[in-house]
Amino acid sequence: MPSFFSNLRSALSAPIGNRQTSNANDLIQTRRNFSRLGRYGGDTELSVLDRELDTTIRTFQRDKGLKQDGIMNPGGQTERALNRDLENMMRPADERQPLYTAPVRSSAPVGNSKENQSEDVKQVQRSLGRLGLASENKLYEPSGILDRETVDSMQLFQKSNDLRVDGFMNPNGETETAMNSSLYRLSAPLSEEGGDEGGDGDNEEETPPPPTPEDGDDSNEGGGNDDGDEGEEEDPGEPDCSDKEQALEEAEEELRQAQEELEEAEKHLEELQKQLEELSEGKTNDQERERNRQCIELHKSKNELQKQYSEDIPRKINYAKERIPMAESDLSEARKQLALAMAASAIPFIPTPSIGKPPFDLGGGVSAADNDHAENVRKIEEIRQRISELEQEIADLKAQIPELEQEREDVYQRLLDVEEQIAVVCGDD
Repeated sequence: MPSFFSNLRSALSAPIGNRQTSNANDLIQTRRNFSRLGRYGGDTELSVLDRELDTTIRTFQRDKGLKQDGIMNPGGQTERALNRDLENMMRPADERQPLYTAPVRSSAPVGNSKENQSEDVKQVQRSLGRLGLASENKLYEPSGILDRETVDSMQLFQKSNDLRVDGFMNPNGETETAMNSSLYRLSAPLSEEGGDEGGDGDNEEETPPPPTPEDGDDSNEGGGNDDGDEGEEEDPGEPDCSDKEQALEEAEEELRQAQEELEEAEKHLEELQKQLEELSEGKTNDQERERNRQCIELHKSKNELQKQYSEDIPRKINYAKERIPMAESDLSEARKQLALAMAASAIPFIPTPSIGKPPFDLGGGVSAADNDHAENVRKIEEIRQRISELEQEIADLKAQIPELEQEREDVYQRLLDVEEQIAVVCGDD
């Protein structure tokens, strides 16, 4: 490869595409590169993204079998595919990769745990390299050995084309058919460009329509049918018979695999249904447990309210009503005691002298008469305190009775509410 190709390589500094922060120099260089490939006919010095460049990128991605999002990332699949086309264009004419790559016509399945015949693998590697999904050595020097890169590239192609991503390719299967269609689309836009540069007289044969499963055994292209001509010369009908038998065996194998997958899917569906039933049953059990809990709480509240209404509050009311007359009787007795004490305290004090002793304690001490008077005064104060307490108690008891009666009425209303809730939640009468 000439060293001056490095001046034509795409080396983006930032992503290009819609809603991307595109670099002006990247946009100009990308337009120039697509123009060299004959894919862009607009102004190559335009430094902003327009619809024409967006369409060019998406068409290029479609032809390469890539995701058609109109975005080129530095070192991404689209830029790598563009660089491979530029590299191919700069090769000498005798080394240049044909613009059309022969369609894949595998003779046996390719993929992990498959037959993986060397020529079949080479076809797949060469096609993936041509589509820009594999490294350069896969395009120019396919090894024929199935490796991790080849499987990953096949899966990338399948994902980009909305196929089943399993890394397998069966003869005339959906992956092979889609890959041949991508190869055909890839060659169609460049057929005229290839005719001008290559100078070969075979360019008309390099852009055939995409192969179909019916004509897969009539063409000598593809590495999987090297001995097809010899078989036709010996007995034209025998290859067809063997091919039909092989196709029948492959169809039976695919049917068997499909049945196994269907059985697995049915088992999985049954498991999901069981899980759904268990979840539904668990939800029902949870709801029932919650309902039972609420019923227990409501009945507990009902019992407490009934106890308050029938026992606690009436007991307090009866106590108040019974205590008031007793307190009033105690009050009346205390008042009589106070009157007697007051009367006794009002009698003048005349001391009676004892024989041989002075009537008064001349030594400064307190006589017995003084002690009696002080005791009488203390007793009067105690009686007055007792009267005050009894009056306060009577007043409190009389005030409590209407309050307790109102409280009992409130409890009754709450009891009615709880019974209504029980009827709704628990269904009890």
